[in-house]
Amino acid sequence: MEIDRRNLAVALEDEAARHAYLYPEKANPRTILRMILSPLRGKKKIFWMWLLHGLAFGIRPVLSVFVLGRLVRLLEQGATMERFLVVAALVAGLYFLLSAIVAQTDARIRATWMIFRVKLINRMLSQYMRMDFGLYENAKFLDVMRRWQLAFSGNETGLEGIWNRSLEGLGQLISALLLAGVLIGLLGPWMLVPLVVYLLVVYFTKANIARFQFAKSEALMQAQRRSYRYTDMATDFRYGKDTRLYRMQHRFAKGYQPILGALEKLYHAFTGRVFHMSFLENAGLILLEGTVFALLFWRDLPAVQFIPALTAGLLLSQALQRFAGHFLAFYQYESLYIEDAFTLLAADLQSEQGAAAIPGKGPVEIRLENVSFSYPGSDKRVLENCSLTLQAGESCALVGVNGAGKTTLVKLLTGLYRPTEGSVRINGADATEIPADDLFRMYGVVFQDAQPLAVTIAEYVAASDEKIDRDRVQRSIEKAGLWEKVDSLDQGIDSPLLKVLHDDGVILSGGENQKLAIARALYRKDTRALILDEPTSALDALAEEKIYREFAELSEGRTTLFISHRLASTRFCDRIAVLSGGRIVEEGTHASLMKEDGLYRSLYETQAKYYRQEETA
Repeated sequence: MEIDRRNLAVALEDEAARHAYLYPEKANPRTILRMILSPLRGKKKIFWMWLLHGLAFGIRPVLSVFVLGRLVRLLEQGATMERFLVVAALVAGLYFLLSAIVAQTDARIRATWMIFRVKLINRMLSQYMRMDFGLYENAKFLDVMRRWQLAFSGNETGLEGIWNRSLEGLGQLISALLLAGVLIGLLGPWMLVPLVVYLLVVYFTKANIARFQFAKSEALMQAQRRSYRYTDMATDFRYGKDTRLYRMQHRFAKGYQPILGALEKLYHAFTGRVFHMSFLENAGLILLEGTVFALLFWRDLPAVQFIPALTAGLLLSQALQRFAGHFLAFYQYESLYIEDAFTLLAADLQSEQGAAAIPGKGPVEIRLENVSFSYPGSDKRVLENCSLTLQAGESCALVGVNGAGKTTLVKLLTGLYRPTEGSVRINGADATEIPADDLFRMYGVVFQDAQPLAVTIAEYVAASDEKIDRDRVQRSIEKAGLWEKVDSLDQGIDSPLLKVLHDDGVILSGGENQKLAIARALYRKDTRALILDEPTSALDALAEEKIYREFAELSEGRTTLFISHRLASTRFCDRIAVLSGGRIVEEGTHASLMKEDGLYRSLYETQAKYYRQEETA
């Protein structure tokens, strides 16, 4: 089945199309040739170096055959030691020259390919940054991403593998052709029979192994992905405290056991297949070498021909084995990954966006109209026929129990997700018709799980601004209530965050990370809507009270959505919306909702009861 590679994200939802993409029946020779030559495009000098490398690499084994023949002839002629040494010196010099050519061209070619791979990786990362956020939560797509990572990696299945194999494979092919020519010239055309048989056997065995490996690759990929996840949890510092304090190592070991069992089963099956196929390959090799020996004794060649022919036969079998291992095996299996590289760079990983501008200026009206949403691979509706209107310039609080869909709603508002049904409208315009960059730029968002990045504090707050307004950075940090902390650091706003890239990196607390995220949202000059998703969940009481006190200033000139499970904070907003069962069930002011015998009143009084109990205790 053909797959729409331009709209890969959509096409992969079709199981048949997904399988056709992930597990093609055979390699595409045009793709392989394109991949080999792409780094050399426009670099004629490097292209000729590649050919020169193959010739120099291929001639070296053939040189030894002629050397042996010449030395035997000199011995038969009773040549003097001086003449013998002169010939040896000339041969050594020629061999040294060929080796120098191989070394120099090898270094230049590999450097060119590595630079090209770095450029492709940069394009790959750009693709990742542009792709729809929802794809990160699509299990089917994660397998595709793993394939892409392999394609761009430095291992033998990636770009580096195809280049290295093509470099060595060309030399081995030239050696095999020259040596075969020598043998046919010395032993006759009958040498063609075992040569052809051996190549057919090798091709069959490699193809058989490749098809078997590909048939098992989906299960292998899934098992590897799960094993990598356990590795991340065991090594990532974010999980270090929990895993040690709660002695969760045995959980990892228990969870990893079935994965290990699956991997062992797959590897044993593959090893068994390789073992059986090796018999056929060895049989072909025995036929080839046996034919050489048989013809040598049958033809009764003189020593001056016998020794070169024997040497050529042994070297030919080695060259063919290496060529088969370097190229035929690669062509049958590893090359199937390489097409992923071009697929990734050509794929449209972002939902179609129109070119409509956001109407009007200043605060925006945001409207959800009968929005429903399900996560990929799930039939469960997180939101069901949900409607909500945020008037331009108003501050609205969104409340509800945990799991009600509040954070999902935020991701729909901001364009990270697309509704399964219904629409999100910005000043009347459908959000899907607005370019993603314009939509993202419109919002200032603070998520509950604010994560620092390995950049400086100034770079984090200024975000995408190439020219950092340092005064604005400071004012934003001051408004967020974090300036005292930042000012106490040796490098101030130039202090790096985390210790991933810098040994002197700063590790902030959860509450400080939230304040920094608030500063980043406030820094944006063109923020027309502000979304605060549990912005005080990690703050102490004093810091939280300060945020509430300055809430009017934070939301001034912006449409603001404030999400909190602490219902006392909602009283600062113009209006309150209650989310339950995937839809808005109540709307109004705090006073009006308290007059109703509804969910809001129940939640509020439940929280208030605990505060009253603490006061009387």
